[in-house]
Amino acid sequence: MALQTYPNSTLGNNPSSVALTMREGSNLNINTALIDVSGTAVNLTGYTIWFGYSYYRGGSRLKTKSSHAGSGVSLLDMAGGTFQISLNPVDTTGYKGDFFYETKVISSSNVEDVIMAGRLTILPSITYDL
Repeated sequence: MALQTYPNSTLGNNPSSVALTMREGSNLNINTALIDVSGTAVNLTGYTIWFGYSYYRGGSRLKTKSSHAGSGVSLLDMAGGTFQISLNPVDTTGYKGDFFYETKVISSSNVEDVIMAGRLTILPSITYDL
């Protein structure tokens, strides 16, 4: 299982642009923290973290994750603003190539802010003949 820590995402500013790479049918855990423009951790109490990917920006979502439904986004430290997005084999099986992803923070009043976006590259799985 890959565990990667990415630069902090900033609320109220341009989203962080991070390229993600993984193999089809593998696991990828993305750890990051949400900070405000002054560099202070954002308390995530009352917020939902949402992640999704599609073939292109604005396209129909192929897969989504959310902290609200407990479906693949874990709030690790609410006061410290840290969270983890978990992509599992079922999330990538059958998908290969370059995709557009984005991560949003959604307030309790449904205000959305994109905090991280970029390219998700899913490489073909590796199989070995023994």
